[in-house]
Amino acid sequence: MLCTVFATAVALASPQTDAALAALQSSRPGLRTFTAEDGMLSRLYGTTLATGRTSDLACRQFIDNHLDIWGVDMVDLEPVGPFPDARHTLQLMPNRMTGGLRFTATYWRQTRDGIPVHDSRLMLLVRNEPGSPLVLASAQLHDLGDWHPAPATTTAMDVARRAASAVLGADAVVDDAPTFVIWVDDDAPTLAVDAIIRVGSNGQPGYDTRRLLIDAHDGTVLLDESRILNCGLGQALAATALGDVSGQVLARAGDGWSAQECDPMSTQGMPWAHVSGGGQTVIADVDGFFSLPSSGTITVTSQIDGRYFTVNNLGGANGSVDESAPDGSAIELLHNISEAELTTAETNAYIHSNETRDFVLYHSPQFPVIDTQTGFPVNVNITDTCNAYYDYSSINFYQAGGSCNNTAYGHVVMHEYGHHLVASAGSGQGEYGEGMADCIAVIMTGDSRMGPGFYVGNCATGIRDADNDCQASASCSTCGSAIHSCGQLISGCVWSTWQALQNSSPMDADQVISDLTVNSIPMHNGTAIDEAIAIDFLMLDDDDADLDNGTPHYQAISLGFEAHGINVPALAWLNITLLDGEPDWTAPNGGTVIQFRIETGLGVYQPGSVRVFAGPDGILAEAVVQDMGDDTFEFAMPAAICSSMVEWFISAQTVSGDLSFLPTDAPGELFSTIAAWSQPVLAFMDDCTTDPGWTVGGDATDGFWERGIPAGGNNRPQADCDMEGSFCWLTENTQGGGGDVDGGSTILTSPLIDATGVGEVSYCYWYRNIGGGGNVEDDVWVVEVSDDDGETWVLLDQVGPTGEGTTGEWLTVTHALTDLADFEPGPSFRIRFIASDLNESSRVEAAIDNIMMVSIDCTAPTCPSDIDGDGTVDTDDLLGVLAAWGSQCDGCPADVDGSGMVNIDDLLLVISAFGPC
Repeated sequence: MLCTVFATAVALASPQTDAALAALQSSRPGLRTFTAEDGMLSRLYGTTLATGRTSDLACRQFIDNHLDIWGVDMVDLEPVGPFPDARHTLQLMPNRMTGGLRFTATYWRQTRDGIPVHDSRLMLLVRNEPGSPLVLASAQLHDLGDWHPAPATTTAMDVARRAASAVLGADAVVDDAPTFVIWVDDDAPTLAVDAIIRVGSNGQPGYDTRRLLIDAHDGTVLLDESRILNCGLGQALAATALGDVSGQVLARAGDGWSAQECDPMSTQGMPWAHVSGGGQTVIADVDGFFSLPSSGTITVTSQIDGRYFTVNNLGGANGSVDESAPDGSAIELLHNISEAELTTAETNAYIHSNETRDFVLYHSPQFPVIDTQTGFPVNVNITDTCNAYYDYSSINFYQAGGSCNNTAYGHVVMHEYGHHLVASAGSGQGEYGEGMADCIAVIMTGDSRMGPGFYVGNCATGIRDADNDCQASASCSTCGSAIHSCGQLISGCVWSTWQALQNSSPMDADQVISDLTVNSIPMHNGTAIDEAIAIDFLMLDDDDADLDNGTPHYQAISLGFEAHGINVPALAWLNITLLDGEPDWTAPNGGTVIQFRIETGLGVYQPGSVRVFAGPDGILAEAVVQDMGDDTFEFAMPAAICSSMVEWFISAQTVSGDLSFLPTDAPGELFSTIAAWSQPVLAFMDDCTTDPGWTVGGDATDGFWERGIPAGGNNRPQADCDMEGSFCWLTENTQGGGGDVDGGSTILTSPLIDATGVGEVSYCYWYRNIGGGGNVEDDVWVVEVSDDDGETWVLLDQVGPTGEGTTGEWLTVTHALTDLADFEPGPSFRIRFIASDLNESSRVEAAIDNIMMVSIDCTAPTCPSDIDGDGTVDTDDLLGVLAAWGSQCDGCPADVDGSGMVNIDDLLLVISAFGPC
């Protein structure tokens, strides 16, 4: 389904990012994920991801705790939205019951060394209700690892000028000021220059404008994107107080949204028009009514422009009317009396541009850019035919000619302004922009035909149709892979959803489809038409922060998108629950019994449809499920190597054929249970609330380790790892300058820890090694472990002197002790953390929190009742006792109690131990 024109990085998961996502999934059982076809984890949704007293605090809690899911550091996020006006927050989705807005969307973009990462964003969606539940995280972020951009050897303008000449010729110019950005593709991040170039002037032959991303070092053009997006095609007058001239600005324009030859003409008010006279200018209201102060007879003038739009007639003089008006008079100013093509293009374009803007702001009052923009240019009657376009600074329409009508009419105006909505909301264009621009025209008019009457003599059809059978495919759509053809995929989904709404919710279908469509635009990123759009529709429609139980219009949305082959997240048709919760461990020899219940949810269970798949190392096989009655079932876990992970999931079907899974998003998401002979034991956990016996040593002259609540400041952590204002260990906890590590090392050593059976150690650390201002980044953060009470030490981790983990952010890491050569974790284990300033002058600060180790039992238990040694006490073992009944023996397997006689005591021991060892 992905037909993107932008290069994007394939997000390769790391153990750290996998662990971070697994931790969030464990704490949020209803969590769902969506990974786009480019490999990026695009959406987290389905349940509450974080809460707070305000939306800001809910977002901060999520970022502080879960940003490592994408391998991104907090220091690399800046509160800048993807919109041209860069706003950080946005209110979305009207609540028609209360009059407020239902969601707060907050945006960030990714940077590295202060340089923006091209086309990056993080959007967090919070419900505007008590507790501020955060219900959606939408991301396009890149794990840059330790990479930092090498400085450019020339200016951004020089790079842009050379590329402009190469792409558009010697007459090309660079518009605005080009900027440095970071471009990420499948190969590696690259420092690039982002530039807008142009040749010629808008509306003139040969005009072209493009956006280029250029490698800042070798001048290679990484992205060449066209900035020209074509369509592909009354009240009675009444006088006011004496001394004022009142009236109405009117225009003859098409009474519909088709081409001029297809619609009758009617007289309509000119919304928000400028009216001038007597040295003053006023703005008419939405119906064109105005009141102009005067003191005597004045000449009142109106042109085809107003507060929000200015129409430029490139085929002749701009339309203008004037009338002499004495004090207290009421007048009409009527444009386009002749109803000629070129003047009708002016009035059509003006009226429909204002209608589109007002429509958008009714459904999304804070729509980026649109809510404050004035004087947007609308160019009509360009000396060319059969097209219209948007160039990021204006919308533009052609004269009639050849086989085509003048394109300045309703549907086409709405489409081109739709491109402006997509650009203003920060999304890519491509197939999404074409399709969503069609959607705006479709939902405003209720006409599925795009541009009816585009061709002379054909008022019955347009150039595309949202009432289509386009299906998602590998090349984007079965209707075609070109962006206009592909765009019919999303217009088809919206049209089909609307039709389903008209069946299920006829009274509010128009309002619902318009609310959802318009408010989904600022949530979209990139150019793809895929499941992410369906997710955004559902999240905007949801009313209780729980997607398992559906949304008020789930069925219609599901029918609309799935009619075109785009998956919609499934509901909890059945309630599948684990009776004893997710197990902490499963026996390596198999046989651990898992019991679960299936109850009626939105559907009714189909008897015999339950299935379980389980297995180690990602190799799953179907398990045998026993129906225990009373909606209860059980199965036995398979055998696995001790300390390995067994993955598994449950599915069941309703009588209507709807599938439900546990976990909800299986088989994409699975339970993962460790194989061990007993429950893993927390061998050591220190959240630094108390001091169990850490010691501080080293030869530093300043900046020694101490335990406390972080004092904050510019160079030290603002809070502990959990952002709770609690204790941690940190180097000299002072808020002002000074106090950093100087003159050597400061060493924090743990008390003696019994690490028998421990395979991993995890901890949360904060480290900053600052260069600049006479400071040199040449020191490292070191972690060492000992298995002999500190007699010898083995390197566990080293970070720095530059790169990830050296810029001052809390990071949780896990290290395998089993990977260390000749190292035996046992009762004489210690760990130590070393911060140093050993070389040239540096500013070194460090902190440590949440040190944890878990012991896994891999020693198989003895099982004397397992006479035949197959790992399970069963009927075969009973038969073994009976076969040797009454005999005397010394050490024979049937003599379970070791008494020397096989008798009733041995039989009772076997019976009591029945099951897996």
